[in-house]
Amino acid sequence: MKFSEFTYLWRISKFNNESVVSLFKKTVEKYPNKIANYFKEEKWTFKELDDFSNRVANCFNAMEFWAGDEIALFMNNRPEFIGFWLGLAKAGIITAFININNRKDLLVNSLEAFNCKAIIYDSQCSGGIK
Repeated sequence: MKFSEFTYLWRISKFNNESVVSLFKKTVEKYPNKIANYFKEEKWTFKELDDFSNRVANCFNAMEFWAGDEIALFMNNRPEFIGFWLGLAKAGIITAFININNRKDLLVNSLEAFNCKAIIYDSQCSGGIK
């Protein structure tokens, strides 16, 4: 699934008064084995993406993050990015998308502006965190 398709889901959700999560769940029910995301040699089905996002939601709830909390997502474009975003949304957690080019003071300002309680990042972005 491309980011433009998620933008499309977001627009539909606004006009139909549905959340992106509920629209995604309907898509999973309808097309569980259809490929949702191609990334290099990886292929993720809607079911696999749903399972990953459910694990993310359960993990963050187990760590006592709750609906309304804000968590930063500081990752390169990859399937896990979508899975983390959906998982956080399933838990009711607000995702602050942080530009991967932000470093030092700009990164700190971004995190403070959103009042983030945590940050999710991948190894390629770890240099900006240190």
